[in-house]
Amino acid sequence: MTASSQSLVNLSTWFVDIQTVAVAGTAERVPSHPVLQGVGVTIRAIPTNTDNVFIGNSQTNAQGTDRVTLRPGDSVTLYIANSNLVWVDAVVATEGVEVFAEGPGAA
Repeated sequence: MTASSQSLVNLSTWFVDIQTVAVAGTAERVPSHPVLQGVGVTIRAIPTNTDNVFIGNSQTNAQGTDRVTLRPGDSVTLYIANSNLVWVDAVVATEGVEVFAEGPGAA
């Protein structure tokens, strides 16, 4: 067995944001939180949504076909440097996602 060059650390802070869409078909950017390397940002479609939401790495992609579809309650974890790299669109206005991760980006 060899020793790992990385050690796991429990972080003392975390953040949660709710990002909803004011107008269906117009993607909105998730608030900015820097994320430590190796820490995932989880995006979960709000379970009470009545229809799908979409995430993309740009406003154009979230509104177009180069996006990920999330049904109510579905989630995905992305290993990205900042939560604001995610754009959210929805079929229904006022629906959206919960965004959360550990780390110093917590407000």
